[in-house]
Formats: sequence, C-alpha cells, structure tokens
Amino acid sequence: MEADVLDRGLPNWRRNELPVRRAKTDVTRGSEPTDGRVAFWALIAFTVVLVLAPQEFFPALASLRLALLAAVIALASHILGRSAAARALRMPTELRITLAILAWAVVCIPFSYWPGGVVAAMTDRYLKTLAIFWLLGQVINSVSRLRVMLWTIAAITVPLAVTGIKSYLSGAFIENRVTGYVSGMTANPNDLALTLNLFVPLTAALAMTASRSWLRTLAVGVIGISAAAIVLTFSRGGFLTLVAEAALLFMLLVRRRFMKTTAGLVLCGVLALAMLPSGFGDRMSTIVNIEADDTGSAQDRWRDTVAATGFVVAHPIIGGGLGLGAVSLNHARGSLWLQVHNTYLNYGVDLGVPGLLMFVALLTTCLRSARRIEGVATEKVGAELPAFASGVRVSLAGFVVAAFFHPVPYHFYFYFIAGLSVALKTIAARQFGVGATSAA
Repeated sequence: MEADVLDRGLPNWRRNELPVRRAKTDVTRGSEPTDGRVAFWALIAFTVVLVLAPQEFFPALASLRLALLAAVIALASHILGRSAAARALRMPTELRITLAILAWAVVCIPFSYWPGGVVAAMTDRYLKTLAIFWLLGQVINSVSRLRVMLWTIAAITVPLAVTGIKSYLSGAFIENRVTGYVSGMTANPNDLALTLNLFVPLTAALAMTASRSWLRTLAVGVIGISAAAIVLTFSRGGFLTLVAEAALLFMLLVRRRFMKTTAGLVLCGVLALAMLPSGFGDRMSTIVNIEADDTGSAQDRWRDTVAATGFVVAHPIIGGGLGLGAVSLNHARGSLWLQVHNTYLNYGVDLGVPGLLMFVALLTTCLRSARRIEGVATEKVGAELPAFASGVRVSLAGFVVAAFFHPVPYHFYFYFIAGLSVALKTIAARQFGVGATSAA
C-alpha cells in the first residue's frame, strides 16, 4: 500500500494548521536509531563550520582545520560503525549517478586541456563534496535527526542574513554591492543570495511543523530576514530564485491550509516590496534589457553564455575537463579566465553533453525522490516527514532556477540539498518500511 502511495506521488498529509502532537501523530518516538550518533553530530559540526567559518573570527582555529576534522570524524565513524555491524554501505540511485559523473570525468582526463588541473579539481573540491553528499543520505536516518539538521540550518541562516542587511545599512559596499559573509560559501553577494535561497524552503518546512507557536514565529522571522537580505544583495539570479520559491511555497501552504503561516509569509513579502531599496528595479530590469546594465556585468555574462554554448556545440562528447571551464572558454573567446555563470553550461563545457545529461538526471532524480516522500500517507509517518520533503523539493526547484545564474557545478550548494533528498528516502525505508526499493 505504502509503495503505491509513493509511486502515485499524491500528497495526503495534514489538512489544517493544528500544532503537531508528535507522540500521537508521528511514529518517530520509540523507533529512533541509536547507531551513527558520532557521525551525525560530526556532520552537524561540519555544516556549522562550513557555513559560519568560525576560524575567520578566531584565527587560532584555522590551524585545526575544523571542517576537515569534522568530516573525517563523520566518515570514519560511519564506515567503522557499518563494518562493526556487518552492514553493507548503501548505494542509492543518486549516488550511482554521481559516481557515473565522476567516472566520465576520469575518462575525459587524457583529452582535457590540463589533466593535472582536472585531478586537482577532483581532489580539492568534488570528491569532498561527494563524500558529504553521501554522508547526509546515510547518517540522517530519522525524522528527529533531520529536524535537528533543519533547525541548525535555520540558526546559521541568521548571521548570514544579518550580515547582508547590516552591510547595506552601513554602506559597506564593494563595487556598489553589499559585502558577503566571510565564509567561502557566501563570500560575495551572489553566493550569499544563493545560500539563503536554498535555506529558505527548509526553514519554511519548520514553520509548517513546529509544535509551538513561538517556534513557528521564529521560523517565519528567519525567512523574513533571509528574504530581505536576498533582495539587498541586488542579485538578479537570487531575486528570480526567491520569486520562484515564494510562488511554490505559497501554493503549498494554501493547498495544505497553513493559513497562519501563509499570512505571516505574505506579510513578510508585502513589507519587503514596500522597502525595496533605491535602484533595485533598474538592476532587475537588466535581466531582460541587457544593454541597460551600466556595470557591464549583464553583457559579460551574455557573452560568456554564447561562448560556452558554442564550445559545447563544438565539443559535444568530450569537454575541456572537470573544473576547467575558465581554461576552455579562454580557447573559445579569449583569455579572460572567467567561468560562464550557468551550472548547466559548466557541466556541458567541462564534460560535454554526457556530463550535462547526467547532472540533469541527478537533479531530476532528487526532485522525484522528494516528491514521492511528500506522498507518504499521514497515518503512516505523521506530518513532519512529508513537510520536510516539501521543503527539500522547493529548495531543489529553487536550484533549478538558480543554476542558470551561478557557476557552482561541484560545490556544496546543490549537493547538500541533494543529500537531504537521499536522507528522506533513507528515513522512509528504515523507520517506516516505505519506499524501501527506491531508497536502496
């Protein structure tokens, strides 16, 4: 029966906005896994360090390499725990696709513009990203763990958003744009907007399921300051992504009859529109009127888009090599050492059409997984898991839009949310016996 519900993908959960009575409506209590606690908390620590970069405020921490330390602890603990329990490591469909992308990148190395650069890109970034992606889907194997992760994300969102707002109010601009947060993920306004956009739907899921009114209010407040910060970055891609996510969340909330949460978010939206900064409309108009951008960035991005598209057409099978987008475009339109601001074209330029198609397949599979978990019957798993699946799905849908404006093919942004979509399947299979086949 449960598998049929998943296959149909028809949501059937929580028809009104009553507080969640987890002890009665959810079956998560009493069935919590006791394994992998060290790996889970190490993963939480990694997430905090990755986003907030405490070593930037306390230089003495830099030598400890906290993010790497937390990741190693999480990986070692999980693998050793699996070995001790004589359980095989799971290989979900999403991981198989990522390994196929990696294998294709390895096959392309001899034909790349710079084989050593490809190896460096793999070891310095992509393999680390895939390790965390895999861990997220393995270690977050209960609703309570997913809840903790989402509240952690909501908490670390606050300093990011506050930094963007403070930068605007204080006039701390660089090239007429607000400064980003100090971490590698949010160092410039575009990346700050992307990170906040990916976190907003996850916080919205908390607002839908929080058992206390003050927690719902807190979650809505985090969404409000996040939306304000996204607008103040003046990121065109960030604004379009925010609009797309807002539309999806509005439809979701209305359909589920979360009227109080909907009212709160609509109020945030109205206030945001009323407080749009000077020049914001002119900046957004350059999305369609490229020549009106007096900074030249819109024209530069269009030039690189044309050059990248031409490169993919000229090299449809074997691209320039993983991580070598800037080098490849140097051959196509001159030595500017810039990547095209488009994740899809990044894969096409680096790995040809096969690499692009595999990435699209991965993105589609993650969206489908989240959508299926949304369809889990309420009486089986309670309100939280389907709501969390909705948040992950909207975040992934937001990335579908954002990917047209950001050069982040091998970074943590997408793969972190993708890991959460795998975690949804792991939870459904392990705790509720739902969708076991698709989660394996």
